[in-house]
Amino acid sequence: MIAEIVTETGFSKPTVLATLAAMERHDIIRRKTGVIFLNPNTVFKGSARSRRALLIEYLQLKSSASTNSDD
Repeated sequence: MIAEIVTETGFSKPTVLATLAAMERHDIIRRKTGVIFLNPNTVFKGSARSRRALLIEYLQLKSSASTNSDD
């Protein structure tokens, strides 16, 4: 995941890692097993019910999220 971001963006690995860490600290993203999940509250534009269902799933990741997952 990290290597792909570095390759696609051209940013250095330390920059990517620092940015992801900052985004996690501010609850914009969560990482789990090589996948980045975007907080639905950040960008979701659907019905309240759909948003709530997605948010519940996202919040459940908190207990099982790997905050230091690298490639």
